[in-house]
Amino acid sequence: MNILRTGLFLFIILLLMPSTMADDGVSFTTTEHSFEGHSETMVITGEFAVTDAIELSLLIKPAESDNRRHSMMSEYNNEMGIKIYELVEYVDADNNGYSTDDTVLSKFKLNSDNLNDVSVKNVDGDTIFSIESVENGVFNMDIEINKYENIPVAFKWSYDINYPFVSNVSNLAVIHELDQGSMMSMMDGSNMNNHQNMMSDNHKNLPMMFSWDNSVNVDGSDIEITPEIGEDFILSFPNGKNILYDPKIQLDPTDISRVDSLLAGLLGGDFSMLTPQPQSLIMGLVGIATIFTTGLVLDKKQKGVF
Repeated sequence: MNILRTGLFLFIILLLMPSTMADDGVSFTTTEHSFEGHSETMVITGEFAVTDAIELSLLIKPAESDNRRHSMMSEYNNEMGIKIYELVEYVDADNNGYSTDDTVLSKFKLNSDNLNDVSVKNVDGDTIFSIESVENGVFNMDIEINKYENIPVAFKWSYDINYPFVSNVSNLAVIHELDQGSMMSMMDGSNMNNHQNMMSDNHKNLPMMFSWDNSVNVDGSDIEITPEIGEDFILSFPNGKNILYDPKIQLDPTDISRVDSLLAGLLGGDFSMLTPQPQSLIMGLVGIATIFTTGLVLDKKQKGVF
């Protein structure tokens, strides 16, 4: 009986020990519609779908086990999403961008009727998520993941549009809707060094940013544009055979590093202690099986069976 008690005690110790096979927590994986990355203490997830619109989202939160143990972890959740609804060809009557006063010539809904489902391709070792129109060439969109030290911190999507314009003097509006998720109010900002505009939330721990270029490439030439920011976020592009453009949703990697250090210090620095590791469970089962077997053999020897 003493041997069995010892085995049970060792099993419990092994179960609670962090696995020596575990890595430093940094990882990156993808599925057909999403990616997931882990820093030391956080989980960063991107999700993409084609429904009644193109839906993109970026979410960051502490590891699930940490959420269960620490209610204050809600302060480290943040999310930004965007929906891209349609392309609208219009004649800009007053030269102030797309509005209800303009004449609409044609529309192309960015939904599951006109678009194929999200597909995944590998380009030079990088995972690219693609969305293409059923009618080849009208609308193509690639989503590229930006990583910092193997941790995903942003995704950039590129529009490649070959729209069948009805008129050669019309413009093309791309209608977006920003979803602020758990964020507070948005603030306008700009980065003049790379000619990129930016809207950032004022989340105190992990602010997210939506950024866009000041220019669009139309038939090989860069042309300045000004987005319309209101109930919708509207990008208006000049008429042309081929339109190229690439916005981005991002986190600042220095914020992730700062939160990792903060939470690791707050919780003792070893997140593998918060939940039993699968490797530790296997080691524990093997250990107790060995001890039980040894105990039975010794018991039989004492009784003269062997």
